[in-house]
Amino acid sequence: MNTSKMSYRLVQIQCVILCSKQCIPAVFQVWRVVDFCCQYLEREVSEENYLYLQELALLYSLERLDTFIDHFILMRFATLSFTPDFLRDIPLHKLISYLSSDQVNLTLLIC
Repeated sequence: MNTSKMSYRLVQIQCVILCSKQCIPAVFQVWRVVDFCCQYLEREVSEENYLYLQELALLYSLERLDTFIDHFILMRFATLSFTPDFLRDIPLHKLISYLSSDQVNLTLLIC
């Protein structure tokens, strides 16, 4: 996928989520919109954008997306944990959670 198109779509979705969080969900039933956005973002998670999407999930309390990204990281922990971005940007509470998880995959793939 074209990176610029992906970035544009992420900005659009972030705007939708922000607007929906500021509305009254009982009146507008925007939770469906937020859920749809989370589904889209889950399909788009990659090693290039997972930290940004995790930040977005934490910022807007998107538990579904946050859980999905946690699983994404746990399955790729051995590889991701050696990247400069991971070491610099991962929140400390998340790192502690990953290291103490029974689901963390510590198998390093060597090609």
